[in-house]
Amino acid sequence: MNPETAPSGAAPLIDRLVTEVDARHAESIRANAAAGDWRAALTELTARLVDDGTPIARHERAALHGALYAAGLPGDIVRALVVKPFTPEQLADMRETATGTRSVVERLAPRIGEHEADYLRGAAIAGEWRLAVTDLIGYLARDEIPVSAVDRDDLRKLLTRFGEPHDELDRLIVDGVDEA
Repeated sequence: MNPETAPSGAAPLIDRLVTEVDARHAESIRANAAAGDWRAALTELTARLVDDGTPIARHERAALHGALYAAGLPGDIVRALVVKPFTPEQLADMRETATGTRSVVERLAPRIGEHEADYLRGAAIAGEWRLAVTDLIGYLARDEIPVSAVDRDDLRKLLTRFGEPHDELDRLIVDGVDEA
């Protein structure tokens, strides 16, 4: 597959999801993608997943919708996809991530502007945890707002959960800020 010409995220998504369809259709999907016919590959992949009732993860459904849209195709068909339910472990992980994100945002919000704090709180409440954390780090670094070592470590843990690099943490000013 030629990922350079693919709609955003389509190549790895097709590589992952094509394993969920029967071999005959998988071969056709791969051939279309290899030929650069992403619209045909995405259309056939989505149709096979819907017709076969193959369950996929929520994030895969969202990524497929985005790839269809990027290819200029209607994404409404993804509503017909079967979504795998979350496992108890995934639910516990999501609760821990949500709680950790809201906690660090609430703890550090008084140090940033009111508008930015409201935005971050909204993102955290809406489940946009990665966005809330990365933007919080950006605001803290931009405005040179000192944070405690505990705050920095909590942000590092969240970045690790999201699979994000820790580079931006190096821009933070860490000092003996009162932990209270």
